[in-house]
Amino acid sequence: MRRLIVSLALALVLVASFAVPAFAATTADVTVTATPAYVSLSLGAVTTWPINGVFGGDSKIRPSTTYYANPTGDTTEPTATVVDGDCRFTFTNDGNVAIDIKCNFADFAGIVMTNINTGYANNGATAFGASGYASDAAWPGGAVIFKNAASGVFITNLAATFTKKWGVALKTQSDPFASATSMTSTITCTAIEHVGP
Repeated sequence: MRRLIVSLALALVLVASFAVPAFAATTADVTVTATPAYVSLSLGAVTTWPINGVFGGDSKIRPSTTYYANPTGDTTEPTATVVDGDCRFTFTNDGNVAIDIKCNFADFAGIVMTNINTGYANNGATAFGASGYASDAAWPGGAVIFKNAASGVFITNLAATFTKKWGVALKTQSDPFASATSMTSTITCTAIEHVGP
């Protein structure tokens, strides 16, 4: 009888142990990471262009003359394939994605000299033409017109953390200047994320 009671007790313990579930996780966590695409553009230490005042010039401009933001000479064209030494300025992609860069060249204020919007080979009575050139591009075939608005892409697919040297060619107005008053303008360059190959 005692054995029967012990056997029944053991059987009840075994049944009870199967009926009680083991402790199990009821939640699972997923860590989510989101890294923003960050577009950031900076210009190197050189941020000004005194036309005809960089190398060999007298800081005065003449009519119907083409000037270059070229450290080797104010009226010296870039080489057939532009090299860094032909370029006064440097872009740096400070973001984490490849970028395209567009540059608009505003009309000059002071004595007004307007942008003719057809590139450095053209000018008008009171209008200048301007184009950008970049290291490793062909000259003049790779030059890009700098308009006063809605310019095309100048630099394409500049990788994150990379730099690109560049310069500007500008042809002054065809008519004589009516005053010695200094003129000022701004080239505004804007980066957007590069899309595509």
